Amino acid sequence: MRTLFSIALLTSLVMAGPEDQAKRLLAKGEHEKALKAAETVTKKNANNVAAWIVYADVFAAMGELEEAWGVIQDRAIVANPKSAPLLIKLGDIFVKLAEKQLRAGGAGLDTQNFFLDAQRVYGEALAIDPKAADAVYGDAYVLYMLTKPEEAKKGIAKALGLDPNHAKSHALQALFLYRAKKYPAAATSYETARKLDDSDANVCYYYGHALIGSGRPDEALEAYKYMLKRHPDDERSITGGVKNICGRDKKKMEDALTAWSKSIKNSAPLWEQLGNLKFQRKDNKAAVKDFKKAAKLKPDNDHFPYLIAYLTELDGDGAGAAEMYLNTLRANPKHAMAAGNYERLIPRLAGNDFDEVGKLYENLLKLAPENGDVHNNYALRLRNWAEAKGARGKSPSESAKKVIKRSAEVYEMAAALAPDVPQVLSDTGLLFEFYPCNRDDEKAERYFRKSLERSGFLYRDAFDGLNRLCHRTKNWEILKDYAEGVIEAIDDGGRARAPRSAGAVQDLTAPETSALRDRAKGALAEAERNLKGK
Repeated sequence: MRTLFSIALLTSLVMAGPEDQAKRLLAKGEHEKALKAAETVTKKNANNVAAWIVYADVFAAMGELEEAWGVIQDRAIVANPKSAPLLIKLGDIFVKLAEKQLRAGGAGLDTQNFFLDAQRVYGEALAIDPKAADAVYGDAYVLYMLTKPEEAKKGIAKALGLDPNHAKSHALQALFLYRAKKYPAAATSYETARKLDDSDANVCYYYGHALIGSGRPDEALEAYKYMLKRHPDDERSITGGVKNICGRDKKKMEDALTAWSKSIKNSAPLWEQLGNLKFQRKDNKAAVKDFKKAAKLKPDNDHFPYLIAYLTELDGDGAGAAEMYLNTLRANPKHAMAAGNYERLIPRLAGNDFDEVGKLYENLLKLAPENGDVHNNYALRLRNWAEAKGARGKSPSESAKKVIKRSAEVYEMAAALAPDVPQVLSDTGLLFEFYPCNRDDEKAERYFRKSLERSGFLYRDAFDGLNRLCHRTKNWEILKDYAEGVIEAIDDGGRARAPRSAGAVQDLTAPETSALRDRAKGALAEAERNLKGK
């Protein structure tokens, strides 16, 4: 037996082509390694057609169809001008480019030309190999996409005549039957296609649909289970499959998925749906267990840690929820809800310990560096704390100075992230104008002016800050220009605006708007007197 096994192993090694390593890497999703492996083979042997095809398939799997096109057309076919398989692959790429255009909402000339190019190269492949069923099928598929169904059906029949086991042709035939509502015949064709090649998730999916249409829901359920086992990341087997059968009967659906979970362990959509169903019946702890299984399968997905955090918080575990919100941000620094929910937990986690609040906020800023709301809210907290410690006085403590400086830094970050938000710009200017220990007249003026401009000269705090600053620096020209802008904006029917709460702005009442106009009018008169005196 050992000798026979050794011969079999040796035979398999001899039969394995040098491109097989690239194929295996592609199947594992290791695209960069697969590219290098395929390129190495083609450099050694430019006549290795299989390696060129893998090379193009890797680019296609990465969504880089133009690169795949270039590899086949400009390199592979140049080295192998009489290769029908390479021409067929080129035709397939043209089809994918056309479908990409269609998904993007374009059904214009480019889409049409890609389909026509595909037809042309399929024809060239058939001129080399008239029995190439893949080329006949490719042409039939293009005819189907160009809404020429009768011609497409003839092409399918021809492809199946050349190769009765041509899986794609059986699948396209099934699609025609399904759309004609000939569900039993469609189910038979889909079953044949699936037996021949179950790598196409659509075949697995619509086989279940055809069984439902044939009045065979139990078999359909098994078909969707098969699909999930073969394509564990395709949620349609659940969202469009099991839900289709179970309808609103959530218990029936949960029972079915629970049964599936005993043999299907590697499907994140399965665990997510089970978690959702348990959450809906208020079994949060069980839901969290399922979401954790999904998260383990998809460690880079921000959705699952967020769900876990949310349910953990609902169950009263603030610390546990906070850590999962941070995990969400580690997966996706732009997850605004995770950042906001974590920020809301900070007082609960740190109490009145200012240093601890600061540590938690600083960590949050690192994980959510582009979240303007978090920066703005933290800067405001720092400013309020420094105010309480006397930062506005003539001789503030070193700790108050340090906090005001940090508040200004964070406000500038917030202003960079929200360059069109008057409140953030105005508050940033305030940090450089109002506190002598952190004074920078140039920065203060720049932020106040930006705030007024972004608000259409209606932001109250920005004008009041600029008014104070210009009186102190004697910059009457700037004060005159912006006071005129405020008066004109109000006279044109604008209402003054002011901060209401963290990040929010409100329109002021008519008397408050009138009061701002009066201040601007007084500032204008004083600026004109001083300029005249010069």
